[in-house]
Amino acid sequence: MIDIATMSVLIADDVESMFNAIRSIMRILGFGKKFHYAANGTDALSALREGSFDLALLDNNMPGMTGLELLQTIRSDKVLRDLPVIMISGHAEKEFITTAAESDIDAYILKPITVNLLKEKIPEIIERANNPSPMTCYLKQAAECAEHGDFDQAIVIAQNAAAANPRSSRPLRELGFYYFQQGNIQEAEACLRKAVEMNRLDVIAYTTLGDLYLRTGDIDGALRCFLKAMDISPRNYERALNLGKLLVKKKMHARAFQVFARVFELSPNPLSLKIELADFCATEKAYTIAEKLLKSVLDKTGPNADILLKLGLVCEALGKHDEALKYFIEAEMHDDQDIHLKLHIAKNYIARGKPLFAERPLRAVLNIDPSNEEALALLRQCT
Repeated sequence: MIDIATMSVLIADDVESMFNAIRSIMRILGFGKKFHYAANGTDALSALREGSFDLALLDNNMPGMTGLELLQTIRSDKVLRDLPVIMISGHAEKEFITTAAESDIDAYILKPITVNLLKEKIPEIIERANNPSPMTCYLKQAAECAEHGDFDQAIVIAQNAAAANPRSSRPLRELGFYYFQQGNIQEAEACLRKAVEMNRLDVIAYTTLGDLYLRTGDIDGALRCFLKAMDISPRNYERALNLGKLLVKKKMHARAFQVFARVFELSPNPLSLKIELADFCATEKAYTIAEKLLKSVLDKTGPNADILLKLGLVCEALGKHDEALKYFIEAEMHDDQDIHLKLHIAKNYIARGKPLFAERPLRAVLNIDPSNEEALALLRQCT
């Protein structure tokens, strides 16, 4: 049981004056005896693992590990997962609220923080921690069974949770997950579909349903679910990204590109992601997608030797030798000692029926490496 008057409290905020303000308010209210300050999420996690706390207040907007990322780590830690957590944010953004809800937040509060706000929220949270609802107790027991691989018992207990609170989508979501792990696809789908009907913001239910459709080969169903999850909470773009890669592997290139386009809208670093996906697509011989991605990167970055080389290689694979030559020659302007580049220029001139033009780069290669066998073989084709 947590004693609200003597509890130990962790407050994580990169602004120390906010810690001082919260601590002062809590002392005025008679809440807490020991207070620990953490300036960022990483320090807060270390403190939680090394110490013993009854309550954590986490600012979301911290450098490095954000409050939401720390919350998700706490909830996935067997030792820390039952810790009461209050999230603090300066903005009532949908992504913040839905992501916090996914991670079983105890409460979230918006700045500015006042005496009345903490006076209302903290006793409620401590009361729930000391006297959890029947649904919460059942779900905790079900999770413990699932961790030990006993999905049959986890399903029975999760059904009790659903009966204890028929208005919550969470028991149905967990039931769907347990059925899915058990291999009962039909029951899993029924539970997950009911969960998203009850709560249109239940991102976990959407992503689990998407995983289910993916396993059963229903690409359209998986795509709908992953895109819906992204609409609710953009951080869920990684599942859609993986779906796009799967579509590439299945040679469904047009649909893959549509998925990637949505992912780029949500990615925190779309340019680097485009380069990564272009490399992936080139490896999978999806050269048309790779070409589109690299050209869009080049439009943003301007001349870049590495991107020019990649584009040249992709155009070469597509048989677009004139375009390949254009990119290779421009890349050569940035590095005139690159033997690999000069060989590709020569190959494309030969492919275009212009062997005389191929001699210059080949002789340049031999000046650098007189015994280069590939250059010597290509040079023989030019005579």
